[in-house]
Parts: sequence; C-alpha cells; structure tokens
Amino acid sequence: MSKKVASKKKTSRKKPAATKAAKKTAKKRVAKRTTRKVAKKTSKKKTAKKAATKKTTRKAAKQPATKKKTTKTTKKPRPKSKSASRIPPEAVTAFDKVLAAIPGVERKGAASAYTSVNGNMFSFLTEEGGIALRMAKDERQALLDKGQADVCIQYNTVMKDYALFPLADLKRTAAMTKRFKACYAYAKTLPAKATTKKK
Repeated sequence: MSKKVASKKKTSRKKPAATKAAKKTAKKRVAKRTTRKVAKKTSKKKTAKKAATKKTTRKAAKQPATKKKTTKTTKKPRPKSKSASRIPPEAVTAFDKVLAAIPGVERKGAASAYTSVNGNMFSFLTEEGGIALRMAKDERQALLDKGQADVCIQYNTVMKDYALFPLADLKRTAAMTKRFKACYAYAKTLPAKATTKKK
C-alpha cells in the first residue's frame, strides 16, 4: 500500500509540468495567430491606401491642366502732339494782322505758324513769339549789321537766309507789313519746289 501511495504521489507531481508546457505552446499558437491576423489587416490597409493613391494620380492625370491667368497690362496712352499753343497767342494775332494786309498769303501749320509760296517757306513764328523772315543776302546782312535783326537759330543750326525779329517788332503792323512784302517778293523769285499732299 505504501508503494502505491508513493507512486501516486510521484505521478501527481509530474502532471503539473506537462500542463504548463501545453499551456505555453497553446499561448504561442494563439499569439502567432493574432500576429498573422494583425499582419493581414495591416497589409490590407496598405494595399487599400496604394490603390487609393493610384486612383487619385490617375484622376489628376486625366484632368486637363489649368491655364495660368495672365494679367493684361494696359498700355499707357501716348502723349498728344504738341499744339500751336506753345507759340504765344499775341504773336499769332499780330502775325494774322500782317497777313491780312497782303492778299494771296495764308497762315499754315497746325503746330507751328508759317507761310510759303511755290513750296518755299519764307516766314514762321518761333516759340518765343518772334518772327523769322527769309530775305536776300544783302538786305539780311544790312539788317544784321545795323542791329535791327538777329541771326535765326533753330535746333542748334543757323538758318542762313533768315533774319529774326522780336515780338515787339511783329506788333508794329505797318513796319512789319513793309518788310513782309519785301520778303514775299524775294520768295517768289526762288525756284519752285514740288509739294506732296498727304493721302
């Protein structure tokens, strides 16, 4: 009887070790299964993300490229041409009084006041209000020597055939009319120039 009891005790002692090992193996199997499930889930999520990104890239490629908005630059208006207002109005009125006394002579020019015959200009007004007259060389030189006229300079060049008179002389209508008539007679002797009219 004592032997049986001893054998029973021995077997009862050995059983707990076997059950512990079985439990460990069972736990390991469960852990492996769970890790496999988690890995499958994560792989599924990754594939779904990849598919979504592919779809979005395809849609973006299909959509037409948006054109950049170009801002139109408004051109600044060009300044208007200089009008006859640069010449003093009193000089223009005095010039018209002299021309009124000489038939067949008309004032020309929109931006500048001048007269011409046979295509040759023989008088014009300056921006300072003076009048330049085209004269014969001897008459012009005599006036320059007496100090009754000045040399006419336009755009840094001396105009050889012209004598310059101030606005004060232009306002003296009677005296200027005599000189203007002599100037007009000299201009008629010059060879005619062909004039081309703008179409």
